[in-house]
Amino acid sequence: MHDEGAYSMITTYCLDLPKVQDVQGYEKLIKETLLPVLGIIESYRYSVYIALLWLVFSVLVGVFASHVKGRSGIGFFFLSLFFSPVLAFLVALSVKTDWWARARKRGLKQCERCGRYVPREAVICHYCRGNFI
Repeated sequence: MHDEGAYSMITTYCLDLPKVQDVQGYEKLIKETLLPVLGIIESYRYSVYIALLWLVFSVLVGVFASHVKGRSGIGFFFLSLFFSPVLAFLVALSVKTDWWARARKRGLKQCERCGRYVPREAVICHYCRGNFI
């Protein structure tokens, strides 16, 4: 039923593929065409993981700057997003803590006599017994 001449003509001239019996030809075809494509796909997968880790660490740097240092979390997020999370974290560590901003976020006020922070609802300072009225 099969015409050997037609099969060889299709494989050699039209499709340029080796015959089924030629296993080494298929191995060569796979090594030269498919494996480089799969390697590119594999490298893109790793770059997606790196980008995802970069984003997660940028968010963590923003949270650290906001909650621990009392600074702008969004500013440090964008700093770490554009430059490096490690660099932005080192900058956040070196920046002086804004105690007044941290106290305001927690709902505290500063005593005028001793300078310590007490709850906003307090009438008398717990440390120096100063009166807020």
